[in-house]
Amino acid sequence: MGIPETDLIEEMDLSSVECLNMVRPPSRRPDRSRSPPPALPLERSPRRTFASRRAFQDCRSHRSRSHPTHRHSPQATGKEWGNAVKPGYREDAGLLCQSDDDEQLIVTIPFKQLVNLTSLIIRGPADGTAPRTVKVFVNKPNLSFDNCGKKAAESVVLTAEQATGDEKIELDFTQFQNVRVVSIFVDDNQGGGDVTNVAKIVVNGHPVHTTNMSELKKC
Repeated sequence: MGIPETDLIEEMDLSSVECLNMVRPPSRRPDRSRSPPPALPLERSPRRTFASRRAFQDCRSHRSRSHPTHRHSPQATGKEWGNAVKPGYREDAGLLCQSDDDEQLIVTIPFKQLVNLTSLIIRGPADGTAPRTVKVFVNKPNLSFDNCGKKAAESVVLTAEQATGDEKIELDFTQFQNVRVVSIFVDDNQGGGDVTNVAKIVVNGHPVHTTNMSELKKC
């Protein structure tokens, strides 16, 4: 009997999650000619404020299929991607991670320890902007749009029902053992447009438990 799979959220190193080609909010420089805004009341929901400012969409990466030169832009951390990854946030259909320059997205998730992956859930809204073609790479911490054309550990074309529901993408277990980093490349979306939205990402599997010899008690 195999080890039951579990949501690997606790094993993710969220502070080191990176993404490419996400919408970045316009920079806001303080206006010194105005008085500082009043402090927010304590009863106001921090989550609603966080979502309204769209602080979770804090990365942008530019690249062109027709031009070999790519500009480097900041990458988002796990704090911003938490809206699609963290329990509670990822269940809120109003919190979306949206592509910027075109329909493609890359999210790279490192783990705190080695894990074996068994399945994946990636969901978007039912308006044609949900992911369609998804490629999953393992142990490629520097995956970019320049090298994502290489063979992936898993490639899948999602139906509209799969992309907007909670159906699992079953992974080939032999290709997803001893994983330190998983990268999810969204190539296009259901409607074929230039904007892709991701509302939920779940990575399932189990940690690879190794024996720490220093902790073994002497007989």
